Amino acid sequence: MTKVVLITGTSSGIGKATAEYLGRKGYKVYGGSRSGKENEWFTALKLDVTDQASIDEAISIITKEESRIDVLINNAGIGLAGPIERNKPEDVRKIFETNIIGVMQMCSAVMPVMRKLGGGKIINVSSIGSAMGLPYRGVYSGSKAALDIITEALRVEADPQNIKVALVHPGDVKTEINDHRLISAMEDDDVYGEAFQHAHQTMNEHVSHGIPAESFGPLMERIIKSGKPKIHYYNGFFIQKLSVRLKRYLPTLWFEKMIKRYYQV
Repeated sequence: MTKVVLITGTSSGIGKATAEYLGRKGYKVYGGSRSGKENEWFTALKLDVTDQASIDEAISIITKEESRIDVLINNAGIGLAGPIERNKPEDVRKIFETNIIGVMQMCSAVMPVMRKLGGGKIINVSSIGSAMGLPYRGVYSGSKAALDIITEALRVEADPQNIKVALVHPGDVKTEINDHRLISAMEDDDVYGEAFQHAHQTMNEHVSHGIPAESFGPLMERIIKSGKPKIHYYNGFFIQKLSVRLKRYLPTLWFEKMIKRYYQV
């Protein structure tokens, strides 16, 4: 039977590339985004993960059409750049409402459908940055670190229901995230201005030269097909994946020095 896959955040980047890949491979894919942008390889839905009514409507449309949802890929997310001291509370709330609460609402909406089918898979898109406090991206890193812990708990809770849960951790990916990232107001900031501008430029350059978003489709399919998926899957440049291991074993001061050099802080 053809598997039905629901992916959030499919207007661009990882979500769009994954939805197109799985659609070409024969999966029945529904792609949710606030724009509801049409695509020949998947069925587009207007879906805002921070709006419960929007989520309920999307789930209702899919279950009426397909009577099932086999896989949920929680890809929708948003970034925030700026010093912790300068981050606005309303921006911080927006990050956590999207990256945490939105994911939890999607899981809660889909799990009853999966349970009736006897199981399913949930793949949450985190970040390699969830393993460390990235300078000038502390709130984003924090939201993804929280997502990791919540997903680890969900994995244990859902396993008796045959709902398998996994995390995908992208490194720098060549997407349009630079255009959508929230940025703290930094005009005439005599404390952080120069250092932040330099670090922000570094972030943008790394994304512009990141790995292709198309590399995630095959990875997602491998997780979907796996009978016993792992909890963590990392996809990024070697040095980024290595940094996760180095943080576990290097003395803190050594690791901080490496991060400062990488971001030229």
